[in-house]
Amino acid sequence: MTMRGDMRRRTFLKLATAAAAATAAPNFREAAAAEWKEQVGKSGSQPDAVTEDAQLIRSVCLMCHGGCGIQATVLNGELKRLTGNPYHPNNYDYVAKGDVVVESDLDAGLTGKDVGSLCAKGQAGIYALYSPFRLQHPLKRVGPRGAGKWKTIAWDQAIKEICHGGHLFKDVAGEEQRVVEGLKSILNDNRAIGKEESDFLDEAPPGGYGPKRNQFVWAHGRNEQSPLTPRFVVEACGVPNMLNHCSRCAGTFYNVVEDVLNLPPYEIGAYADYEYCDYLISLGSNLTAADYPMQLRARYLQKFAKRLGPYAQRFKHVVVDPRFSNAAAKATHNGVGEWVPLKPTTDAFFVLGMMRWLIENNGYKKDYLSIPNEVVAKKRGHRNWTDMTYLVRAAKEPKIYLTGKEAGLGQSDFVVLVNGQPRMLQEVEGPADLDAAIVIGDVEYKTVFRMLRERVQERTLEECERACDIAPGTIARIAGEFSAAKHPVIEMFRGPVQHTNGYWNGQAVCVLNMLVDNIDRKGGFTPGHGAYKGGVKGKLRKPEGVSVCRHKAKYQGKKPTATRPWFPLARRTVTPEFFASVKMGYPYRIKAYLNYYNDPVYTMPYNVPVVEALLDVKAMPLTFSIDAYMGETSMLCDYILPDTEYLERLGGF
Repeated sequence: MTMRGDMRRRTFLKLATAAAAATAAPNFREAAAAEWKEQVGKSGSQPDAVTEDAQLIRSVCLMCHGGCGIQATVLNGELKRLTGNPYHPNNYDYVAKGDVVVESDLDAGLTGKDVGSLCAKGQAGIYALYSPFRLQHPLKRVGPRGAGKWKTIAWDQAIKEICHGGHLFKDVAGEEQRVVEGLKSILNDNRAIGKEESDFLDEAPPGGYGPKRNQFVWAHGRNEQSPLTPRFVVEACGVPNMLNHCSRCAGTFYNVVEDVLNLPPYEIGAYADYEYCDYLISLGSNLTAADYPMQLRARYLQKFAKRLGPYAQRFKHVVVDPRFSNAAAKATHNGVGEWVPLKPTTDAFFVLGMMRWLIENNGYKKDYLSIPNEVVAKKRGHRNWTDMTYLVRAAKEPKIYLTGKEAGLGQSDFVVLVNGQPRMLQEVEGPADLDAAIVIGDVEYKTVFRMLRERVQERTLEECERACDIAPGTIARIAGEFSAAKHPVIEMFRGPVQHTNGYWNGQAVCVLNMLVDNIDRKGGFTPGHGAYKGGVKGKLRKPEGVSVCRHKAKYQGKKPTATRPWFPLARRTVTPEFFASVKMGYPYRIKAYLNYYNDPVYTMPYNVPVVEALLDVKAMPLTFSIDAYMGETSMLCDYILPDTEYLERLGGF
């Protein structure tokens, strides 16, 4: 860029700087250091002065899944800013002085010194609230789907047309005669799905696909109304088609944690206890740039860097990631942490190599792994126990647990060895044999630990390191440091699990944590918890039949081979499969699709089937979206109903 006229760039900058200084001078007042210090608390100071007339409202941020606390400053009915709530553990180092949180514990008012942190995304929530792109009225398309032609309509009209149907698009070319069935008719049709609704009845299970009301499908993204929406979809509508976004997010992570750690569904994963761990391995978990709650993790990493906190003096952070991520940069900047640049998709080789070293060098917690049941766990002061001592049929597939009946002992789901002798699980009052095997009736049974040892010894450490493309000796050195630490933990998030072998990568990470006895322990690998579900009184419906994505459903059709895959082990829905099969009406045709806070056109890998399905009025006769903005998916629907933002409603994940 060139400047016109005789003024040069240097001259212009000098004049501009002088003008700015002259403008600011009358308003600038020198402040003594003592005055600045008076305004600063232990985590900073308020960003600016706020009139005492403002109102302070505390809530929870939903800009991501972190659920951090927020303080909203409201003046004359207008939100002025969002800051962190210092009473919330994600935002501030606060511990109640008594049994409960008390306002007087902190100086947390409008001008208080106890300032909670809030990340940039959380602070930007004010722009989500006041965005000029917010939808403010219901919209109905007046052209073909995807044409971008809309008109605003009243709420009453939108609700009436969606619920009652009719010739809704008689003014759209090609749809003059098309009759759309409304939700009222669809959701009150309890007759069984038949040949009019499915061309694949020979693939239905013995009980059929369920009632015709199952032709209503709901799909949500990051559900900010989770205490409410299942009441509508599952309990009021009574359909199995509440499709979530987990299959393209963290579903595998959640599933593997729930399976391996034996947790109830929707406990939302397990995470490293940053406050008390002293050796942290982050495997595909890019702290400071992803994972949540980001600011809480960042605050503890900052403490580790400054050598503050319970175990910070000996803390080491090892980031295992193909890319030199933000987390790797933070871990290595002070010369204490480490970055291990393994080759993509080789996570399991690294973890299995660590397991081999731990087992062969007695780096695992034998006393813990030898606990067979709850009675012994309580005696030894443990919150949990593992199945490492349980006997499993070794040679024949599937590898299933030996039962008391099969062992000729009595009724018991599991059998262990005590001094080489088989015992029913519930009868054992002390440790069981850990690395052992036995032959019963010409069938060999091995303990889970024995099978694990044999599995990890299939590859040498050198082979694992070559597969990972890392320096020789790396795995042994890190495994030694890991086992020697007082509170070691390895964490993961989407990185290792979003592969075709992602479930098994996640299983390996969970088992590695088990080997060092850190599950649900201070400084260890701590499971999450389920969200508040609430309760609904009155007559509720119960979903019946098969979901459109066939999750939690085993194929039992008369036809030898199913046309599309079925997913009996998927507790969460397989939403991409719905869009891949809806055009062919598999397993049955749908009549209405509700898109809530969801944008599969934008977020789904290979989105062509999604777009094609949404544009097909025969495959998806009625589509409507609840959205705060005009998203890529909403713009392909028939109706768009404007949503509230999280700052305007009661809600939660």
